[in-house]
Amino acid sequence: MIRHKLSFALRLIDDFTGKIVGKTSCIFQMDGRLISTIYKEEGLYLFMEPMECPCVLRIEAKDYFPGEVLINQRELDPAYPVVDVRLYHKPGGKFPYRCSLCCGKITPPKPGMPFMVYGISSVDSGYMLKSVKDIESMTVLELAGYHKEKLPGRVFGLGEGKDLEVFVITEKSGVNDYLISERLCKVHNKGDKLFRVYRTYADGEGNYVLPVAEGTEDQINVVTKVVDT
Repeated sequence: MIRHKLSFALRLIDDFTGKIVGKTSCIFQMDGRLISTIYKEEGLYLFMEPMECPCVLRIEAKDYFPGEVLINQRELDPAYPVVDVRLYHKPGGKFPYRCSLCCGKITPPKPGMPFMVYGISSVDSGYMLKSVKDIESMTVLELAGYHKEKLPGRVFGLGEGKDLEVFVITEKSGVNDYLISERLCKVHNKGDKLFRVYRTYADGEGNYVLPVAEGTEDQINVVTKVVDT
């Protein structure tokens, strides 16, 4: 009997909702070679040995922009080698949620090259910062406030201008505590407002179609440069 050992698994996340992308048409490639996977109903794509380490995987999922992710198996937890990959809403795609579209054109950092844009919402999120705590390899935000929408999985920001930092709230770890994707580089003060951020890709000429919360398309400031953690 031939047995295959799990090398790692990918979990595809819709960046707009922060929710797992259900089973869909996906192509995975490494160095131009197609890679086969096993799909599990909990939203995991399993990659079995042998695989190069590290490796760069190209991901093409229906209705989303293509993307790449660097996988270093040696840095993963052997007991749970799962990597979350954020996917970005592609115009014209069919999605199981409602949103408005913020469309426009912005000067590209490098003409001719696609790039990421960030839509900073001026709509009150209902939350403000109480403190930032670094615990071992994790950063925890203590927040004050309330909103009916769940925070984990969604993209938020703190700061303005050159102090703007964008991050994902990964999980709730206490009554008012939330883990975020990585450490913050800037100093943020008690009382700073937490605001929703939306992301997508613009083409080489700077044209973008950005999914945002319904009815908020006129309350979005689109930028290209942030301290993106």
